[in-house]
Parts: sequence; structure tokens; C-alpha cells
Amino acid sequence: MESQPMVDLRDLAVAALSSSITASRPIRRLAQQAVGDISHKNARLKLDGSVVTDADGAAQQIIVGALKEVSSDIRIVGEESSYEMDSSHSRKLNFLHDDDAEINLEEKVFQLAKGEVLQRFSERPAGADIGAIIGDSDTLEGSESNPIDEDIDSEPASQNISNVKASRISVFVDPLDGTSCYAKGQYEAVTILVAVILDNIPIFGVICKPFGQEGEKSILESGCFAVYGGILMNGAFIAGGGECDRSKVHGLRFSDMGTEAISEGKTRCRAIISKSRAGGVVRKCINALADRGLLHPDPVLVSGAGAKTLCLICGNMKETLWFFPKPGTSLWDVAAADALLRAIGGRLSDKNGYDMDYSRSRHEAENNDGIVACSNSALHAECIRLFHLEKW
Repeated sequence: MESQPMVDLRDLAVAALSSSITASRPIRRLAQQAVGDISHKNARLKLDGSVVTDADGAAQQIIVGALKEVSSDIRIVGEESSYEMDSSHSRKLNFLHDDDAEINLEEKVFQLAKGEVLQRFSERPAGADIGAIIGDSDTLEGSESNPIDEDIDSEPASQNISNVKASRISVFVDPLDGTSCYAKGQYEAVTILVAVILDNIPIFGVICKPFGQEGEKSILESGCFAVYGGILMNGAFIAGGGECDRSKVHGLRFSDMGTEAISEGKTRCRAIISKSRAGGVVRKCINALADRGLLHPDPVLVSGAGAKTLCLICGNMKETLWFFPKPGTSLWDVAAADALLRAIGGRLSDKNGYDMDYSRSRHEAENNDGIVACSNSALHAECIRLFHLEKW
């Protein structure tokens, strides 16, 4: 029987992380060129009424190209269509062309991503074996691969548990989340989001901030900040740094998923919302949880889906819950967060508590039943329970 195309999950993780950081370059460059000359961003409306710029298409080209170098057989679902990528490519953006310094930085970024991904994967604790998710059928088959580390990948296929059939993989890409803010020069809300999905389960995600994160060092000389991880490596990590605090304490803080696990929320846990979404059902949910001592009554105002979910991973202001039970986001907005939250004891679902369906096509990607994302799975469950009990 002819063997099916295979792909190493570690290769995909390296490509997703390194290309996200590299894709920050056109986003930053176009922003710099736009000072006094807004035309370089070329902000315009797509057919669905959302804003797109040349940076969206340029960034997605970089990410999709890197993923396809690993495997041309995987399914890639990007927010931007081929038309938008071609439109960005066709414009004469000569100032985006690589120079020697940028090529050198790109290689350094790739080596950093490769080293960290392989290290995190090898350090997975006992009992966190990704093989339980992958299953035995793939690992017993021979395959042709494009290994990123010959010494590691020279193991027999039966031991190389990161090798899976390419047909089982989807990668969701949002090359520039927060485009409307980007077009206005509000760069704090801008993120790049990439997620690797195995059999409808998000196993690896990257949230990258092209303009950096306040109080955090940038990755090498790139000027950006990124968090990555998932159940593929059993944790969430800062690129060029260490493990995220919420990932470190996951084993202790989430060992009991009963009421005691969320009782600390009275003074610490906070919701994150957009300023324009501060009323209605969102406000009712926050008030109900605050009345029960599970959430601070004053939410943190954050723009952009990627920026919100990054707050849930890092928790610098004890951000814990993003409750948005209505349309307005798409699968590429939440897939990376879904992967990361699973690795730190959190949960992301629709308003009914169901997992997201990542088998949907690009044209069916809108989350019509909203999303409920939380860094604490017990608080997530309570939020879903109250939503249906109170019939908001």
C-alpha cells in the first residue's frame, strides 16, 4: 500500500513560530512608512466589510510560505484570500525587500525557534505524552519527512511520535489581527495568530505582537514579542524567554477543579472586554460572577481578539475571562488561544460550552455562537452554567 504524506509536528511548530516573528517585519515596515504617508498601508474594505491592508497579505504570504516548505499537503486556512495576498504582492513595496541584516536576523529567529521547540518538546513531563492524542496508527508507518534535526528524527518511525499523516493537520492563520486598529495607528491591539490543529484538536499556538509588549524584552533584534505552546509541549512559553507564570503553576493551581479552585477570583480574577462591548449580556455576566465573589466587578478594556487572549495567557493584570456570546469573531481569531489555554488549565468554547469546529471552511469560519475563553476551566464552566440558568 502506498504510504501517505507525513509531517513532523515539531517542524510545523518551528515554522509557525519563526514565520510569525518574521512576518512582523512588513507589518512594522509599512507602519513606519505610513507616517505622513498613509497610502503605504493601502487600507481598504473587503467584500465582507472588514478592513484589510497590504500588511495583512504580505504577512500571510510569509507564514503560508514557511508552512508549505514543511508540507504542501497540510490544510491551511488563512483569513486573507489568495486575491488579497496577490494584491499585496503586486504593489511595488520596494522598501520591504530583504537586506543582509534582515536575512541574518531571519536565520537567527529560525534557529531560536528550532532550538526552543525541540527543547520544550523533549522536556515534556511523563504523563503528558502527545502520543496519546496522535494515536499509534501514524507512528507505525514509514514516511518521507523534512526533519529539522537529523539526530532526533533519525529514530525509527515507531519511536518518532511527532510524525503524523498530513491529512490530519489544519493550520489557521490570522496574519494581522486588529487590522482596523493598525490602520489607525493603534498598534497595541495588533497581533499575529497561528494555530496547528490535529484531528480538530488545537495542539500548538502562537500569539505574536509585532510592536512588542510593554515591560517585556523583544525577541532578538526583531522588536516583537511572542508567546507559544500548547499540549504539543505541555505548556506556554515566551519566545526567547522562559515559561509563562500561569503555565508554571498549572499543576498546583488547577489540581482541584471544584469551587475552591475559583474562589480566589473575588479579589484577583478580572474579565477582559472591548470598550464598545461593555454593556448588555457581557455586563450581566460580569455582575453575576462578581456577586458570587468569583470575578472583580471592573473589567480590563482591551481591543483585538489576539490581544485579549494574550492577556488570558500572561495574566499580568489577573485577566481570566473573555465572555462574548455572539457573532463577531472567526476561527482564526481564537484557534491559537484555544491551543494555549488547553496547556495551562483553561478552556475556550462557544456560548453553549461546545468545542470549536475547526473542520469548517474559510467561508464558514465565523463563530456564530460566540466564544467563552477562560484561563481557569472551573470559572469557564460556572460562566456557561450561569449563562444558561439566567437566560441572558
